[in-house]
Amino acid sequence: MEAVPDETESHDCRHDNRARSCHETENGVTDKKTGDWLAPLATALSLVACYGTLAAIGLLGALGVTIALNEAVWAGAIVLFAGLTFAVLLVRRRRHGRLFPTALAGVGFLLIGFSMLVSYNQLIEFAGFFFLCAGTVMDWRIGRSKPELVYGDK
Repeated sequence: MEAVPDETESHDCRHDNRARSCHETENGVTDKKTGDWLAPLATALSLVACYGTLAAIGLLGALGVTIALNEAVWAGAIVLFAGLTFAVLLVRRRRHGRLFPTALAGVGFLLIGFSMLVSYNQLIEFAGFFFLCAGTVMDWRIGRSKPELVYGDK
């Protein structure tokens, strides 16, 4: 008669001889989704850095408070967060294998960078944020509908 392991005992991953993580399910996908929030967060930070700062300056100006803002630092923060979004989507592309969301975000990143660092144009800036948001939303929806592949699975 075989000894049946007690279900109340905790599973120790160190004694698992499998090559994959002990946090995976039977069909080869992991149940950990730690990177799902990184691209939306970076996109939101880029939007807040741009339009949130404008709103704060407008509100403070309406209240009679004047604020000196270094526009180079402001533009740099916007482009930095947009670039972070693109980088996260590049990493997530390896998980689901779809290029289109990353391409959309890349076009958005380039448009935002051009608008902020080369020649400011409000329409180009808005189009850049539209593409960046569209790529992020599409990646998020793909990540929700298609399970992640474990590295090495085919």
